[in-house]
Amino acid sequence: MFHTFPRFPRGLGGLGLFASRLAASAVAPACCLLLPTSASWRVLALLGAAALIIGLLGRIAAFVLAIAFAMLLPSAEGAAQAFLAVNALHAIAIMLAGPGGYSLDAHLFGQRVIRVRPCGRTFV
Repeated sequence: MFHTFPRFPRGLGGLGLFASRLAASAVAPACCLLLPTSASWRVLALLGAAALIIGLLGRIAAFVLAIAFAMLLPSAEGAAQAFLAVNALHAIAIMLAGPGGYSLDAHLFGQRVIRVRPCGRTFV
């Protein structure tokens, strides 16, 4: 089956996904420090943000951030709730799109080329 969207896009698409990962990761520490949360949620959000910055297990890290933002929603009020909801959707979008070509995932799990060499025998 032919896919029209590469698994780990490079170029402008990869840069866009990298910028999106950085934006989502920058918001997580601010939300955890400004809103009253337990230490375990802070650690979880900070680990997810760090993993998302370098692109290590990007889809899982984005899912962790989306869950952390969703768990912070009840403790927020007014505009902070809308801000958290938008950032949870942003993390879900990263989870669905993937980390991009400029990530550790692309280096570890990227496309590989398999070369098949002829064995010298021909079957008719």
